[in-house]
Amino acid sequence: MTTDFGDILGRIQKIFGSLLLGLPNLAFGILTFLVFWGLSWVLGRIVRAITARAGQPKGVQVVLARLITWVVLALGILVAFTVVFPTITPASLFSALVVGGVAIGFAF
Repeated sequence: MTTDFGDILGRIQKIFGSLLLGLPNLAFGILTFLVFWGLSWVLGRIVRAITARAGQPKGVQVVLARLITWVVLALGILVAFTVVFPTITPASLFSALVVGGVAIGFAF
């Protein structure tokens, strides 16, 4: 019985080749997410300072700052996904979120 490893090696080479081609997208996606992370931190600080200057209670300051932070982070994740996986469009991501939200809403 003879075993031909040519097909297996060809597939492994194709997998590693596509992995190497995807590394720049992955690096740029991580960089994009880190930019959004920093932006969310800065915007959270700004919102907290504005609400403190407006005389809002500490709890309101924290809630609004965290809300802004999480919204910007969620947007950053969506943008990073579209960078890493070019076949995914923002419209498909939003439609998946809407369908998931409706399904969860009906479940509970």
